[in-house]
Amino acid sequence: MVPALPPTGAQPPQRRHWAQRYGMAVALSVGFVGLQIGLRDAVHGQPPVIALLAAPLFASWFGGWGPGALATVFCAVVGELLLGAPGDTLLIPSNSNESAGLLLFIGYGLLFSGFNEGRIRSLRIAAARQENLLRAQQELALREQRMRETLEAAPAGMIVANRQGIIELVNTQAGSANQVSARRGGPGGGQK
Repeated sequence: MVPALPPTGAQPPQRRHWAQRYGMAVALSVGFVGLQIGLRDAVHGQPPVIALLAAPLFASWFGGWGPGALATVFCAVVGELLLGAPGDTLLIPSNSNESAGLLLFIGYGLLFSGFNEGRIRSLRIAAARQENLLRAQQELALREQRMRETLEAAPAGMIVANRQGIIELVNTQAGSANQVSARRGGPGGGQK
């Protein structure tokens, strides 16, 4: 029988359905744009648009690169439409500072998305390797058990030693023959 293996710990994140991943991206984007609008009214001015980066960060953490990129573009477009200066047109801010800020926002959002996609893929690869290792350990334990059973079932006495000459296994027949030999004063007689 194969011995039970210890628990492996935390399971890697499973690939969620696309509707869950992209739905979460849209929900987070809408939520953070709403929060940004609420902050604008609360601080009587323009809160930094950088606060919208939380949506792509969380969306990519939850779903990977695609949802993170969607949240980035969604927040950039909707944020610029709702929070931009009155003279701005779609994704073309009125001054160069706002243009640089928008490009930085998009760049950071895509960067976060790429890093989180790499994190998710690494977790999946590590989980697959761990599963393969556990399977190999179980197979090795099964083979060792079969070898022990075969050795024990052999009609002749058998002794298995490792490369250093240390005896690893002795079947019942060899054990009983050595005890008889030791009592009669045979080879190794009386030595334990």
